[in-house]
Amino acid sequence: MLINFTRIPDSLTGAMRRGTGISVLFALGVALIIVKVLIQTNKQPSWLRFSAYNDMSWEEITQNICSPRQIMCEKKRDDLFDALHKIDAQELVHSALTKPKYKCRRSNVYGKINNGGYDLCEDDSFALKKGDCIVYSLGIANSGIQFEEGISKEYDCEMHVFQAKWNVSLITIDDEAPGKWNHHDYSLWGDNFEGPDGVVMRRFGTILKEMQHENRIIDILKIDAQGGEWPFLRDLSLNHKLLKNVKQVILTANGPRRKPKEQEMRMTDYAQVFRGISILKRVGFLIWNSHSVDMPQNCCKWWADLTPTKVSEGAEMICCYQVFMVNADFMNLAAQREVIPDENKDSDIAV
Repeated sequence: MLINFTRIPDSLTGAMRRGTGISVLFALGVALIIVKVLIQTNKQPSWLRFSAYNDMSWEEITQNICSPRQIMCEKKRDDLFDALHKIDAQELVHSALTKPKYKCRRSNVYGKINNGGYDLCEDDSFALKKGDCIVYSLGIANSGIQFEEGISKEYDCEMHVFQAKWNVSLITIDDEAPGKWNHHDYSLWGDNFEGPDGVVMRRFGTILKEMQHENRIIDILKIDAQGGEWPFLRDLSLNHKLLKNVKQVILTANGPRRKPKEQEMRMTDYAQVFRGISILKRVGFLIWNSHSVDMPQNCCKWWADLTPTKVSEGAEMICCYQVFMVNADFMNLAAQREVIPDENKDSDIAV
């Protein structure tokens, strides 16, 4: 006798339908429970929180901003990174500091990379005009002023170096690059004050006002503020038009915790680093290049570990990044075509 396997008895079909219906109801029930728990604990899925953060008004972003005199806000928690594993936070911060959003077609290096030198985008929209350019160098690297000298020699810019307690006599300016050099004996921070050691700190808005450059184009804003970048970025969130006349930003982002004090990065620190870099992007700056500062003896000696090798896929831990950005507001039509579109606007949390 042949058995017809192509025909399933009606009773069995009905049972299968009932089983499928029960599975669907079970799955829906589980989903509702998860949503309820998330709502009760105020822990939205990470992609939803980041999307909401990107859509926030400036008033919402600046709520509960801590004292701009601190490097980092001493918070116990931060809703933005709640419920994330540390490795997830490290991956998000690494992406925020390295993911390019603009293709610079013409660039050059002034000075030696990781030894006082930096990259510069020289596409037409951002190119410096010889004899008619302004450069702000907010902080001097331990390796000196090779970048500043290189720019001065090539473009003869008006150069302003801001560094408190800097022994200018130790620096010899190349005779071929005299430029228009100006040293200012204070450093960048998020507030105006004088520290107990006599070091004077200034907000960027105060610097622009004192220089009478509030309505001048700043061709390059180089920031190597040894931790002062984080209060500066918090100040930028409160005064988001401060960089409207800046063409390019070169930012050295240090791990905001001090290694000599045996401090380690906390989840709230990662959230604040992410917030700070996101502010720069929100006011119109696009990353075109980035790299780690490959000077462990100088960087990781002083600053807490930001990114492990399993995240960066590099040979060493990353404690500091150099990030190179251009201001989209200065782009001509050719430059606008070089903007790298988001792969997925719904899930690409603006990193």
